[in-house]
Amino acid sequence: MEQTNGFAPCQAVRHTVPKCTPRVTFTPLWVSIVTSVVLLCVHGQTAFSQCPMVCHGSLTISLDENGLYTLEPSDLLQSSTSNCSGDFEISVTDTLSNEYGNELDGSFIGEVLTASILHINSGNSCQSDLTVIDDMAPNLDCDTLFISCNIPTEPEEIGFPNLSDNVSPNDSITLSYSDDFTDLPCFTQEGDTTVTALIDRTWTATDESGNTTICTQKIWFLRATLDMVNFPPHFDGFNNPPLECGETDPYDLDITGRPTINNYPLTNASDCELTTSHLDTEVSECGGQFKIVRTWIIYDLCEDDSRVYTQIILINDTQAPEIECP
Repeated sequence: MEQTNGFAPCQAVRHTVPKCTPRVTFTPLWVSIVTSVVLLCVHGQTAFSQCPMVCHGSLTISLDENGLYTLEPSDLLQSSTSNCSGDFEISVTDTLSNEYGNELDGSFIGEVLTASILHINSGNSCQSDLTVIDDMAPNLDCDTLFISCNIPTEPEEIGFPNLSDNVSPNDSITLSYSDDFTDLPCFTQEGDTTVTALIDRTWTATDESGNTTICTQKIWFLRATLDMVNFPPHFDGFNNPPLECGETDPYDLDITGRPTINNYPLTNASDCELTTSHLDTEVSECGGQFKIVRTWIIYDLCEDDSRVYTQIILINDTQAPEIECP
């Protein structure tokens, strides 16, 4: 027996078909149907599997102005999706295997995350290490202010700038400021307004992610006039009760009052271009009483004008002396 190339001669291969084997005959219609099904199965599976998926090894996502972000296939995939028919499914998983959808917000900042993407038709998938950050600085709106020249300038008194952030709540944002003060010449105009001084207040806002915004607020001091000054009341038994000797200090201006503008004290530390001074004269009265005649003088440094006011403070002595007998 000859062998060629290791194959047995053809005549050694025999097939025996039993005479009872039934013959199956396909009509042209059935041949067409079967062929279509086979092609659909084979080529359809091939089409679904033609979705190469290569994810980025790591991915950093910055939240938007609303503190949100929606993961899309293009975020995760290095490869094109042009050959991928059908939908994708994206999920995010933390280290505790908690699974989330593709919607991201500030709660994911600082977490160790994995983002996975699945092509539903083919079953192909890949994943990326995911980091969520906030790199948007807070919004800080510093309005220009015009304030009375003698009021306190602390923010608690005149207000804070408008503040907001895409992620951090306002009470978690660090807010600080520094002031640059400028004393202005007499009758300085800012627009149509006469001003005496200016504070350039530089505000700095830092959110929980370390993003910082700086803005400068202008605080103008409105000029006051002598006609705006209100003088303290009398303590003479008519306007107000007299003071009691030994109980109340008649020389304490916090008790007896001082000149005010807009219900705030006018002092020489004010930036109103007005100075204030007073002179006390004691006058004895009957029955151990005495009164203080307090003369207030307010002088306008720019107008070379002044106002003089006399305040009467009566001090009663109605308590009898105490005697200790041996």
